[in-house]
Amino acid sequence: TSIGDYAFYWCKKLTSINIPKGVTSIGVKAFQRCRNLESIEIPNSVTSIGDSAFYRCTGLTEIAIPESVISIGNYAFDSCTNLTKITIPDSITSISDYAFRGCTGLKTITIPESVTTVGENAFSGCTGLTEITIPDSVTSIGDHAFDGCTGLKTITIPESVTSIGNGTFDTCNNLIIRGYTGSFAETYAREHNIRFADVNATYTCGDLDGSDNIDSTDIFYTMLYIANVAVGNDGGLTDEQIAAADVDGNGTVDSTDSFYIMYYVALHGAGIHQTWEEVLAK
Repeated sequence: TSIGDYAFYWCKKLTSINIPKGVTSIGVKAFQRCRNLESIEIPNSVTSIGDSAFYRCTGLTEIAIPESVISIGNYAFDSCTNLTKITIPDSITSISDYAFRGCTGLKTITIPESVTTVGENAFSGCTGLTEITIPDSVTSIGDHAFDGCTGLKTITIPESVTSIGNGTFDTCNNLIIRGYTGSFAETYAREHNIRFADVNATYTCGDLDGSDNIDSTDIFYTMLYIANVAVGNDGGLTDEQIAAADVDGNGTVDSTDSFYIMYYVALHGAGIHQTWEEVLAK
């Protein structure tokens, strides 16, 4: 009823395997370093996947975990560098420590509503991830959970999250945390100098931070975006914020837009409350 610990450890010539129905568990390091393993069928009878079960199975490109599985061990899919798709079932309540660390081929990941915790280093080094939504069921995100996810541009964090660990977003230099004003996610973002965007904000012309007020913050965001793009970096703004920064509507955020925003702020600071139409007509 189980595949034992180290059962197929470092079987270099193993390319595929169908686990028979009736098997209930996959043991610790059962398929570790089976680097040529390209496909595996896990039946609905399996309830647990052991620690490091598929560690460094670099040939795997996708894997479907059945709804019967309620436990995925630490390091279970660590360093599966060619894994591009994995289905996490609603039966999982915790993403274990280092579970998907170094899965550089992953472009997207869907965390189900059943999950309450994202473990330490769970997705660290997943450089292909660009956008993640944390479901409302999650209350904590562990240390370094997304450390080294250098391609990550946005992560949406719900109000349910009340704990985010140390170094969770280290080297995620282009990251914007999307969340709710007054939430723990906003506090975390401010304390760690990570850009924050309110998911409910309306980004109108010139108002890049959704504060319903155009001020020096909006000028700063616009100029920072222009400077980053000029040297080939990601601008660090959401699509909604880019649209708000493009005040002249020509499809490009540039020095003309920053000038208009500064001019608008200066006029209103002097008590001259002109509309955008009047400002742009100058």
